Amino acid sequence: MTMMLIASVKKSLLLGTSRAGAQAQTDLPAALQDTVFADAQNQTGTPESALWERIAALDLWTRAGTQALAFTTNHAEIAADENLKPCPQQAETKLFLLLQGTYPELRFEWLTLARQHGCHLPYKFLPAMLDLARTQVVFRPYVVEVMGARGKWLARQNPAWNWHADACQAEDGLWQTGTLEQRLEMLRLSRSKDPELGRTMLQEVWSTEPPEHRIRLIQCLKENLSLADQEFLERALDDKRKEVRATAQALLLTMPDSLLEQRMRARLDNLLSIRPDIIGDTELIVSLPLERDKAMQRDGIGSTTYHGVGEKAGWLLDMLAAVSPLYWSEKWQLSPVQLFALAAKTDYQQVLLTGWATALQALSARPEMQSNLLPQFENWCVELSRLSMQTDSKHRANLSPYVYKIWANVPPTFVNDFFMELLAPSQTSSKFSVWTILELFQQVAAQKQQWPAPLSIAIVAHIRHNLSQLTAEFWSLKQVLNTIALVIDPAQVHEYERDWPRADANWDKWQATIDDFLALLRFRSEMMHTFLEQQ
Repeated sequence: MTMMLIASVKKSLLLGTSRAGAQAQTDLPAALQDTVFADAQNQTGTPESALWERIAALDLWTRAGTQALAFTTNHAEIAADENLKPCPQQAETKLFLLLQGTYPELRFEWLTLARQHGCHLPYKFLPAMLDLARTQVVFRPYVVEVMGARGKWLARQNPAWNWHADACQAEDGLWQTGTLEQRLEMLRLSRSKDPELGRTMLQEVWSTEPPEHRIRLIQCLKENLSLADQEFLERALDDKRKEVRATAQALLLTMPDSLLEQRMRARLDNLLSIRPDIIGDTELIVSLPLERDKAMQRDGIGSTTYHGVGEKAGWLLDMLAAVSPLYWSEKWQLSPVQLFALAAKTDYQQVLLTGWATALQALSARPEMQSNLLPQFENWCVELSRLSMQTDSKHRANLSPYVYKIWANVPPTFVNDFFMELLAPSQTSSKFSVWTILELFQQVAAQKQQWPAPLSIAIVAHIRHNLSQLTAEFWSLKQVLNTIALVIDPAQVHEYERDWPRADANWDKWQATIDDFLALLRFRSEMMHTFLEQQ
């Protein structure tokens, strides 16, 4: 009715109140028409005043019919007692700067420091941090650790912030009724505490979930993945959605001696063999698969196309990518270097190297590799990296992405030992360029795993002493240094600041980049020390 009256007003303004006034009477509720227009014939006012009288009458009519808001007698819950301690005032100031846009990439580190020191988020920043975690899922594990009792209470008051699922929410049926994000969080939590329960939860709803949900839900099985999940994942290989099948294949290949890997080995045993050549040396014989049957399609063979690789060679590559390269070393009693040399004598060198590199990357992601690195695995990592990093290597562009991911997966102690070896003068002066080493460091640093003081000092010294070789790349040096600055030990900032070649003729090209690099490290150092203040 109000919209009709507004339309009448508009018409009155366009056509004149005298032409629209008669029709306007019907815009009012029937109970008001007689009262408002009872003396219409004897009105002495203008048409405009009559129009405003009708608007006023309708306004009173509408408000008089409004029902009062209903209040319940249930009282809001009270936040539990806080078990975490407040963060120091200076640490709070640093967080304010981070939220205002000063070094926002350090928000993860601030949250990590707060957790390490048993501090909760400042209460006044809880809304901002809960909203940040709502829009950027990667922050959630960090925020959960320091949100404290007050933060958990506040999150429950706003559905947009209530993305954190805990055990008490599970009792309320959130697994069935929650948003997808809440259900994902609950499934991850269940898998971390009771992997079998998490798998059972997923199995019970799997057939009724829409495809877009299945794609994300199955990824939660990464948490505490084991051979007990193999039967479910094998069934997922028959899913209608390609993304679901691909995730199931990837998860199966992170299991030691999975059924999928066994099937791939059996196929490859008929395609690859070792035999003496005509002069008595060892030769690698490579045959391509002749066809792709339904069983091969189910296992993901042929689901990916590779640039510069034929269709059947691509099938071979898919099989190689699914079998640990340690299998070939053990089967033929050959080292990685020897296998690389044999591959170079075939027509399928790129296929073999790419397949082995892909398989090594998958092997590096297996949980058992985090606690027990096999010597053969270490040898494969080192030799494949050296092959990809050699200055004259034609395989660098093809192999480097796999090498970067491998070193991002393996334990930090292994990374530190290899990096220190790369920085040795005997290595850097011969086979590997300064820039090639920095690219590897940057890619691994992007995983945000903190590096120890000796390695940190050695890396900065390496950059400082070789700036003259980076003149051609100074324009991208800033990005590399900013990434490395996030993982080297900030406590050594005074060591990093010394002995830069400020008298060099090219210093003006590097100065802004180096100054920004050092400023970021000083901020990290100050932020670290703020948590050491007396409470």
